[in-house]
Amino acid sequence: MRILNEDENEKELLFVLNDNLADGRDVSWIWDINFDNLKQVTRIITSGTRAYDMAIRIKTANYPVDKIEAYPNLQEAVAKLYQTPIKKYVIANYTALQPTRNEILKNRD
Repeated sequence: MRILNEDENEKELLFVLNDNLADGRDVSWIWDINFDNLKQVTRIITSGTRAYDMAIRIKTANYPVDKIEAYPNLQEAVAKLYQTPIKKYVIANYTALQPTRNEILKNRD
């Protein structure tokens, strides 16, 4: 999150969170992430098996609800992310990393 805030330009964030066996079922660590002071993040899209949990976590940090979009389907989430020309940042946990990368590569062309 620190790196995200060091970029002073307008940006959007895709946060993909899974709780598959290899990830571990316990995602309580998301409550340790500081979402309180996001700078110039104009939209956050959440995806993965725990897309709604991540969206709720971000909402509780007082991020504007109308700027949070949850799409459990990764393909849909990435497609929505690329609907705007704004700079993108992506955070994905273990089992989400490769599928997220693949979807991004498909949408960048």
